[in-house]
Amino acid sequence: MGLVTALAFAEHGHKVTCVDILPERVAQVSEGSAPFYEPGLEETLVRHIGEGKVDATTDTADAVRGTEVTFLCVGTPSSPDGTYDLGQLLSAAEDVG
Repeated sequence: MGLVTALAFAEHGHKVTCVDILPERVAQVSEGSAPFYEPGLEETLVRHIGEGKVDATTDTADAVRGTEVTFLCVGTPSSPDGTYDLGQLLSAAEDVG
């Protein structure tokens, strides 16, 4: 979801919307619970949710509508031959439109 990146932008006053294809992860983030450990992450997440700077959704099209900038933060795992698998990136780009 690029949560660390999103929170960095929120720290600088920007309103950010995180998107994930997993509804349970969106619910977790929306409740202020970080899906992984990073020092200070959960406290920062809770604060910015409370300030209305961070929200989360599964609806990519709605999330990017009217934005000035969109970041696609997805996995790019290595293929057996050492090249990158861009499937997740291409799928996210299609969702954006």
